[in-house]
Amino acid sequence: MKSIGVFLLSALLASAPSFAADSFRHGPDIDRVKNWRAPDSKTLIIETYGDHSYRVKFFNSCIGIRSAETIAFVTKGTDDLDQFASIILPDGTRCRFESVTRIDDKVYTDAED
Repeated sequence: MKSIGVFLLSALLASAPSFAADSFRHGPDIDRVKNWRAPDSKTLIIETYGDHSYRVKFFNSCIGIRSAETIAFVTKGTDDLDQFASIILPDGTRCRFESVTRIDDKVYTDAED
């Protein structure tokens, strides 16, 4: 398992409607992240302490994610890792999420073998 450090950066969304966070919530709370791995430059798998996994697809290839040891999660005023979130790599590269989907851990594990 990769040794990681996860940092939280939270950006306040100035005039977000009160329903925004609940309407678009598709991912885990940032404080539930246990581990992550990048099977390729367009995908991030996030494992949580609730023993769930989520597949993040990036808008564009996230060059450097496969060799990164740490990442910073950036959210839009909430602790939710949803399609509005992104990550920042140690070199400053920002990779925006396109989608966040909960996945069956067994299906993902089988796909890796």
